[in-house]
Formats: sequence, C-alpha cells, structure tokens
Amino acid sequence: VFWEEGGGGDVNDALCVEESIVYIKAMSMLFSQRGHDITKGLGGGAFYGVAHLVVMLERTREAGVRDAVLVLLETLLTLPPNAQSFILAGGPPILVRLAATIHTERLGGGKGGAPLSGNLIEAGEVDPEESARYRVWQHEANPDKGLLLSEVKGLLGESDSFRLGEEAGGDGAWRSVGEIPQLRWTVGMRASPGGLSVAQMCLRCISILKALCAMYPSRDTDGAPKVPIPRIKRSLSDPSVLPHIVQLCLAGHAAVVEEGMGLLAEVIDGGDHKKIYKTGFYYFALSFVGDDLGSVARVLRDTHMHQEWYRRDQDRQGDVNSPLNSILSLMLPPSLVCFLINHPPVEFSGVFRGDSDTPEAIWNGRMRGHLVRSLRQHVSSFAYTLREECLQVYEYTPLISPIKYEELEGELWCHSFFLRHLCDEVKYPSWPIRDPFQLLKSTIDAVRHAEERKEKDSENSALTLEEAFRELGCDEKSSFSEVRKTYKKLVLGVHPDKNPHGRARFEAVQAAFERIQRSMPASDESDVKASSRMGEGGSSDDKISLLLRAQELVYRKHGEALAMYRYPCYSVLCGLITAELSRRDASGCTVGLCAASECMALTASAAKGNAEELVHSGGSNVIRQLVRRCLLEIQGGGGGGGGQGGGGPLWGGGE
Repeated sequence: VFWEEGGGGDVNDALCVEESIVYIKAMSMLFSQRGHDITKGLGGGAFYGVAHLVVMLERTREAGVRDAVLVLLETLLTLPPNAQSFILAGGPPILVRLAATIHTERLGGGKGGAPLSGNLIEAGEVDPEESARYRVWQHEANPDKGLLLSEVKGLLGESDSFRLGEEAGGDGAWRSVGEIPQLRWTVGMRASPGGLSVAQMCLRCISILKALCAMYPSRDTDGAPKVPIPRIKRSLSDPSVLPHIVQLCLAGHAAVVEEGMGLLAEVIDGGDHKKIYKTGFYYFALSFVGDDLGSVARVLRDTHMHQEWYRRDQDRQGDVNSPLNSILSLMLPPSLVCFLINHPPVEFSGVFRGDSDTPEAIWNGRMRGHLVRSLRQHVSSFAYTLREECLQVYEYTPLISPIKYEELEGELWCHSFFLRHLCDEVKYPSWPIRDPFQLLKSTIDAVRHAEERKEKDSENSALTLEEAFRELGCDEKSSFSEVRKTYKKLVLGVHPDKNPHGRARFEAVQAAFERIQRSMPASDESDVKASSRMGEGGSSDDKISLLLRAQELVYRKHGEALAMYRYPCYSVLCGLITAELSRRDASGCTVGLCAASECMALTASAAKGNAEELVHSGGSNVIRQLVRRCLLEIQGGGGGGGGQGGGGPLWGGGE
C-alpha cells in the first residue's frame, strides 16, 4: 500500500504524512522481527524498497518521515544484500550530509545535549559589522540583501525562491526551498511532535554508517589492507563527502564529535589519506575543547606521521619517528607529538588534558588555551560560515609558521627530552635517561645541523636589506607590522601546500622576510622577535651550548656505557673553543666555552679512542690555547689579548 500510494502521497497533506509514518514504522517492526524470513522469501536478495527509501530520505521535508526512515534503515541494513543496495543507491553520502546539519542546531533548542560553551564556533557572537560576510543566502524578492539562515526561516513560503551567494559557492540559480538541501533539511524541515532532535538524528546517521563500515572491513583476517578497499569506504572517502565527516569536529556536541571521529577512523583505516590535512582536520581536532578525546586521538595517531605536507627542512630528519616529521609539529610541542607516537591514544588524551612540567613533557591548560585560540583565529571565518551553510567545505589555509608557546622559550627538544630541563640538575637531579646512546646520537646530529644552519644563515646574510624589501614589494620605510602583513599575503599564494609550483618563490619570500626581521631594532616588534625564539633554544650558539651541556650530562652519568663508541664532534668543539678564545671582548669563561671544554674533557677520558680522535682533530693546540686563557684569567690579565705586556704568549717560543 505504501509503494502504491507513492511513498505517502501529497507531502503537504498532514493525513498522508501521518499515514506514511505509520506504514514505515510498521515495516520497521515487521522487519526487525522477521527480517531473515522476508529476505528468504525474496530469494536472498535485497528488499526492493531500499532505493526508494534513499530518495525519500533525501527529498522529504517532514522530520517525522525522516526519523521513521532512519529507524527502518537501521533494521534493513543489518543484512548484507540490503546494505549493498543502499550503498549502490548513493545512501551513505546522503547520511553524511544529513549529519552535517548539526552545525545549524544552535539556531534553536534541541534534546541532543547542549553545545560545548568553549568550542571553536561557540566562543562569542559575530561582530555585527562583520556579519555581512556570513549572510550567504539571497531571497528572489530582494536579491541585493544577504540573509542569515535564521532570517531565511522567517521568509519561507511554497512559492519563495532562494539561492546561495556566489562568494559562498552558489551557482546563481534561484530554487525553491525543497530544491536546496541546506534549506530543505534545516529551516525548511517541518518538525514532528516527539521526534528526534538534530543531534539525535545526526548520531543515528553516524551509527548507520559505522555499522556499514563494520560490515565491510578494510583489512583481512591477517590485518593486511584489502585491495581495493570496500565500496562503502570509497564512497565515504570521496572528496565531496570526507570533508563533511571531518567537519563534525566543529559540531559543538561531545557525543557527535566522539562518534563522528570514530566513523572517520573507520573510513581512513587501510586507505591512503596522505592529504587529509587539507580538509582542516588537524585544526578542527586540536580546537575541540571536550574531555573525551579517544576517537580524536586515534585518528591523530593513525594519520599525523603520513601526511605529505611541505617542510622547509624536509631532507633533515632521517629518523622516520622524529616528531619533526609530523604535521602536528606545526601546532604542538615536540614532547606531545613524541608521546602520541609512543603511547596509546587514550594515554595521549590524558596528557593533552592535563598539566606536566618535566624534562619529557611541558604542557598545561594555559598552553592548550593558547593552541585553541590560535587555531580558532586561523579558521574562524569558515567556522561562522558553517553555521549558515552547513554543507560548506573548508578551503585549506596552511599555517605560515609554527605556533609558539611562551613556556618553551629558550628550550630545545632533542630525542625525548627538553634539554634545558634535563640539564637542570637542581630541579631534576636524577631524571632517568633510558637510552643514553640515542640521546647522544641525537644531540650530535643536532650540533651538526646547527653548524650547517649557521653557515646557511651566513650565506643568507649576503641578501641586502634593499633586496629583501624589493622581494616583498615593500617600501624600506615600512613598519614591521606592514612588512609582516605583506609577507603573509604573499606566502599564502605561493605556499607549496596550495601551489605545487610555488616552492622556489615561497622560499625566496621566506628568506627576505627573515632578513628584514633580523634587521629590526629591539624596540620594534620585540614581542614578535622574541616569539620566534620560543621552543627553539634561542640563537645557534645558544643551541650548540645547550646541546654540549646535554652531552656532558650523558657522559658524566653513562660514560662507561658510551666508551665503546667513538665521539665524532671534536672538530666542532675545537672550532667553538677557538672562536670563543678569539673574541677580543671576551672576559672570563662563557657558557659555550665551559660546555665545549667540559665535553672535550669527559669524552676524551671516557675512551682511549676518543683521546686519539681529539689529537687527530687538532685538539692539542686548542687545549694549549685554552690553558693559556685560563692562566691569564687566574693571573688577572683578563681579555683575549693576554697579560705580560698586553699580547705576548705566556710561554716563550710558543711552547
């Protein structure tokens, strides 16, 4: 009877709508009790009405009919033939887009749980002066006036036509409310007494999709990925569908975010998702302020090391597990990235929500708040637009520079430790170093890289200020804030993540900006200059000194275990000591000089091979100069020129 009446007859007839709901509920009850018998009676094939239910779900404007169809589908799709028919009929993308209407629930009440007050798109109202940019809808009667979704609701009529503005991706065609999914499923949906709230409907859609993914797993019994991946995963991975699943992170409902990210984890399992960062997933996920981060952390861990994102020093990190190889290194301190690599998602979730101040982790609520505010600012325009147009897709905008944290100023991460904290033996007198060899190796590699970076900076310094300003197209009298504004505008257009052919231009712009930044006086934009040092150990010389202090600590505590390894950095130590000694204005023992000489002494005394290597590297002459400086300091001569007549050697004939 239901099919003969065309799925319920006239949708405007309240009696027909009620009949439709009764028919659908009756089918749900019957199939839940006798589904296998019905399928057997159909010869083991699919229920012939599945495709029609997909059409109904997409076109109906009755919340009661929509809810009843979802309940029926939950029952029908437990059997593979029906599930296959539903997938072939294009049902999964419709469920995803229906779930996306959760973004508009804040326009009214709902029984699905209150949105999180601190969530990215819940933090404050839009400035009235800027609200015009979010007025993405237009009414045919007054096409020049932009409308918010709440204003569209007050203009609904069967003969009214609307369109999405061109700036929001509209095609310019006027359509009725029933022809526009974003309106038909939101303000155009007629409520049903006792029906599902938007959040409950969203959760039901996600539940159906997760059940389908479980029915068709991506891996075989041995855990190997299936090729090709199941059709349901291909459908949900489509570029027109996947962003809407990712954007459930912005829903503002803890249950929706948790279930939505659980669905995302199922979709990406076994697939190739090296470009998921372009959906904005990492921005949205780290902006979520809820406490239940289990599913979010799972997706973070499964994907963050496999993204093909642009890194300026991408040839540097040979260790595939280095946190600097993770796209999260742009947003999180390396300690958290390292923790995510080495621990289960649930443990990462606990650390991310908590407070830590140790050599292995520096993180607290203030830092998390700074992270959320930074990412909120980065994607805020899109977040507010999503309220008005729930099917909008985020246009990826790369972070021009990593997020900096004041708490990490002067710190340097290496291997598994913040070195300044590790070397603070007053505060952390016996902090365990589980793998001294790997820490030593990492610090040695970092010293070499710091030396290479110094040479590169020296080469870049050949770029004149005039050339740097010309590269950016700025006047030499421009303030730093004006230069920075121009720089950001330029790099967004040539960033390799958005423009594959823009790498050379991008790096030229970067070098020019860094040259101008170095030339700025301390009083001009000092906060910006200071922030550029946060979490990076300061200048190259400061980094090297800190790295050498860490090597000194490792040799003092684990010298016997390291005796079998040859120390390879004596040439660096000799060069550093020589440079410090040659400074005519130097007085006393600088931090770098102390660290280098102590490291030289400890490593040479740890093994005979190290002592031989030190001699072969020219260490004898360097030690002679170092002793001379020390004796001059003891005698009160001071300075690098020496006492005894102001410049002559302490020993005659250079002995």
